[in-house]
Amino acid sequence: MKEPLQSATNVLFHCREDIMMVGDVEYAILSAHFHCQFAVLSGASLSNAEKECDSLSKEMVRLKQTQSILENASIHHMVLQLIGSDKDPFAIPGITYKDEDEVLDHLESSGNVVFANSIYIHRVVTACF
Repeated sequence: MKEPLQSATNVLFHCREDIMMVGDVEYAILSAHFHCQFAVLSGASLSNAEKECDSLSKEMVRLKQTQSILENASIHHMVLQLIGSDKDPFAIPGITYKDEDEVLDHLESSGNVVFANSIYIHRVVTACF
């Protein structure tokens, strides 16, 4: 039986808690990241998604999850654009990039095409709304 994407968001949220209990910080943060992304793409409240993205970014900084911070900042940027906010998701301690374009330049020059493509997908989603 197929389930809607919305049902996966709660599973990912609870997986994060379970994975943290066994001490796998990287995968717990990755689960939280996908929770935020799927919630946005499945039509969740943007104001709630913004709060979750912001909270997750702060947790990522605390846990020193540098790559995940950038990935979450990209989703957070998409949410902020959709709600019309001028808040800067890249203004996070430990991030040396001034904006998403600078992150994209770095990713493309270093060959990280997976994350670079995620940014392009977020831009397409934003442009459609």
